[in-house]
Amino acid sequence: MNKRELVINALKHHGNGQIPYHLDFSTKMREKLQIYYKLEKPEDVGRKLGNCFSQLNIGTVTGPSEGIIPEIYCKKIDEQRNIYQDDWGVKWQREEDDDIGVVIEPVLTEANFKNFTPPVPQSRRKFLEQFSRQNSEFFKLAALSSPLFQRAWFLRGFENFLTELTLNPDFVNQLLDYVFEYTAKVLLEAVSYPLDGIFFLDDWGQQTGLLISPQMWREFIKPRMKKLCDLVKKNNKYIFFHSCGNIEDLIPDIIEIGIDALNPVQPEVMDLYKLKKKYGRDLCFYGGISTQQVLPLGSAGDVKKDVREKKEKLGKDGGYILAPAHAVQSDVPIENILALAEEMQ
Repeated sequence: MNKRELVINALKHHGNGQIPYHLDFSTKMREKLQIYYKLEKPEDVGRKLGNCFSQLNIGTVTGPSEGIIPEIYCKKIDEQRNIYQDDWGVKWQREEDDDIGVVIEPVLTEANFKNFTPPVPQSRRKFLEQFSRQNSEFFKLAALSSPLFQRAWFLRGFENFLTELTLNPDFVNQLLDYVFEYTAKVLLEAVSYPLDGIFFLDDWGQQTGLLISPQMWREFIKPRMKKLCDLVKKNNKYIFFHSCGNIEDLIPDIIEIGIDALNPVQPEVMDLYKLKKKYGRDLCFYGGISTQQVLPLGSAGDVKKDVREKKEKLGKDGGYILAPAHAVQSDVPIENILALAEEMQ
């Protein structure tokens, strides 16, 4: 059974003793591992460690990462302050966070919104064609970050957007419609290629719970997210979804709209064992290895113990993909990465 088949087995909730896994890293950590393993490119690290996924990022992102499209990088507009600008016009400062960045200048104000024209997404065709022809051993995912919620607050500013959910719902609906239409265009192109799945990434949670109430999420986000999922399912692809934080209150909704796998299931904020028992017949869980405690602060033995426990308790009946609960950061000791990779295999 190859890596792609292992992932599909997990998604179908078939257990055969082998658990698929995937390791993702911050830019700095990937570069450290490239040097350690003496690899030609940082992108080779995942293959070296035996990852089951091959991923192409088709959304707009703020800097280099594995499987990215150069033409849709944010453009660097200030070399000295390390500031980028994305295709929506949002400015990102990447001095402290060199993987994602921090929004420093929202585009939309009440004054200019009437004259705002959303961007037309660039075609990803040549990259999708090349990606879809790659080795069929791997499960091919097209990743689409910030498809709705995050993009809306990137444009308006976090506090402004949350306030307007209550005070100006008409504005919020119009803004989310703009974002939805952009995302749907990118998605329609992607699902026409022979990929295995689409990976939406849109953070709805924080350590203590949701960023907005479940009621607001169901009013503003869920109907549009359902339409995006319907586009994917119509083209016979699997749907993966990433949200940081505790989003347990939304899991029944996530299942209802057609999401197949939930990532990263942070163990510090959600009880993965309880969730697997409650929802494991309907949802595949992808993640669960502690990146806040065990990986950076534990010993190599602690890491191996955590992985073994996850495999024994979660992997027997399928429905689980082993992975860290976020991209592994550069403060994690190399010996812990080696222990993680060894125990996953």
